[in-house]
Amino acid sequence: MACAAARAVLQVLQEEGLVEQAAKTGEYMKACLDALQKKYPFIKEVRGMGLLMGMELDRPGQEMVALCQERGLLINCTAERVIRFLPPLIITREEVDEAVGILEEALRVLILS
Repeated sequence: MACAAARAVLQVLQEEGLVEQAAKTGEYMKACLDALQKKYPFIKEVRGMGLLMGMELDRPGQEMVALCQERGLLINCTAERVIRFLPPLIITREEVDEAVGILEEALRVLILS
């Protein structure tokens, strides 16, 4: 049963081109996050592969997590200062734009605090 389920998942991933789509969308997301890094000096680094991204801050990230969650964006913080993004493989560019917009709102609030 488990093997049949795994085979079905792999078949869908291949037939629908989800891996390739995720790679392209991940490149787009990284470019958006890199643009934010250029705008906000307290973002030390943006890193990741595919859609798994991390954004290291020069300060603790829990406030950023809370600000984003209040606005409907679910993210988490690891290693105290790394904001982690792990969207689903089916995320669209429009949804990336929405997430980055929320993220930028939270970054502006952090600057003011």
